[in-house]
Amino acid sequence: METAYKGKRGIVSVDYVNGIKVAVKRKRPESSALNALKNEANWLKILNKCKIGPKLISFKDDALITEFIEGIFFDDFIRKNK
Repeated sequence: METAYKGKRGIVSVDYVNGIKVAVKRKRPESSALNALKNEANWLKILNKCKIGPKLISFKDDALITEFIEGIFFDDFIRKNK
């Protein structure tokens, strides 16, 4: 597993599954958000049908796994492109 990135509700780490680079998102222990990963997985299923967002690979109660997309963080993009 590579670097982990802490967000508001989750921790995202980069890993490899069957040789494919993936993002693994887990709920932060201190987060009080309910069903955030399940909600995100449901939205990704919908968006993926329209070829939007990272491809959802797997979802279990404790982890959301998606394809890894190279790029800059959204906040960095916004700051650079005001």
